[in-house]
Amino acid sequence: MSDMESLDKKVVDELYGLMGEDYLSVYEAFERSSNNSMQELEIAIEQKDAIKIETNSHTLKGSSANIGANKFSALCKIIMDAARNNENIDYALHYNNARQEYASVINAIKSLRQSNH
Repeated sequence: MSDMESLDKKVVDELYGLMGEDYLSVYEAFERSSNNSMQELEIAIEQKDAIKIETNSHTLKGSSANIGANKFSALCKIIMDAARNNENIDYALHYNNARQEYASVINAIKSLRQSNH
């Protein structure tokens, strides 16, 4: 799977249609904020802090859905729902899956930046 498959082309095109060249600012804002949230989520999982796991995964789920990172958003939703419902899942495994997809999303954003739509 190419990294560009990590972003829904329809959402990318809609943002470009609405914002023109400024659409990249949305992806750059996601990149900045999500990096911090991913770090906080990893720490929360290490500390087994269900509230912080839920909060950070919820933030990531929403912001990634807004930019068309649907698979990453779905992976974050699994973590969020488990924390919300106090489910006993392997959070580290789910975080690693999300982190791999997150890396693909970031690479897709870099590709957008280079292609400039």
